[in-house]
Amino acid sequence: MSLTDLIGSYKDLLPEPAPHYAEIVRLNPPDFHPSVESFDLTAALANPASAPKLQPLDTVRVFSRYDFEPAPEVWVGGEFGSLGSTVLRSSAPEGRGLSGRRVTQDASLDSAQLFRTRPTAQ
Repeated sequence: MSLTDLIGSYKDLLPEPAPHYAEIVRLNPPDFHPSVESFDLTAALANPASAPKLQPLDTVRVFSRYDFEPAPEVWVGGEFGSLGSTVLRSSAPEGRGLSGRRVTQDASLDSAQLFRTRPTAQ
């Protein structure tokens, strides 16, 4: 069995996996001591013939891309329950992307302003 028998495409994974790093945790006989083999997920899915081979008792770990880079953040103010800064989750169910907060009773629903900024280079 190879990795691509288990994971055929990115559709088999949760949103936003880390594209270039994943692991196989292997339990090695006779004492079942663990070892870790890392692999490039994108390369394995692009070329199934070169995908890692799996053995019984292997565990495949696919990480979120945000385990390796900062997650995008948004700041929300006004009549929105004073949420402040929070991590933006693209996979959240509709209406729940900002921790399920709702507008207050005094909010004007006629318009809103969105400002997009890019972090400055350091």
